[in-house]
Amino acid sequence: MNTSLLNCCIAVQLLCATVALARIGETEAQIETRYGRPIKIFPAAASTLKLPGSTIKVYKTGDVGVVVVFFNGFSGSERYLKASRGKLTLSEIEAILAANGGQKEWSETERKPSMTSWSLNDLIARFDKTDGHLVISSKKFLDAMHAADKADANARLRNF
Repeated sequence: MNTSLLNCCIAVQLLCATVALARIGETEAQIETRYGRPIKIFPAAASTLKLPGSTIKVYKTGDVGVVVVFFNGFSGSERYLKASRGKLTLSEIEAILAANGGQKEWSETERKPSMTSWSLNDLIARFDKTDGHLVISSKKFLDAMHAADKADANARLRNF
């Protein structure tokens, strides 16, 4: 196969992948339009996530599972993983980052043997090389999580 045909095939695959991926900041309705109905729904109280106003919904598209944390009706954090329990490929990671970044360039912020992190505007992405999952979160969501964790810790230690 010649190089230009191969590059064209790769470009088409990446374009198709970016069209089907959720984006941070989308509403529940927008993500449901993209993926269909969730295959599982968890209220935040039923999980380790103790953030008021949040819900966790799990979607599946092709061989990729997407766990979306909705915070006040908008996607605040998304975990992408292989439904087949494999690891995301480099081209899948690049397509997901491109979809969430609006085709803008992500800046690599950290590289370790077990993980790589990127940032773009108010988004933070982290790929865990051990489990093969990619998590993208908004800073607003992460700040709210930190505040909720701090309030929970203070409440538990109030009578200490």
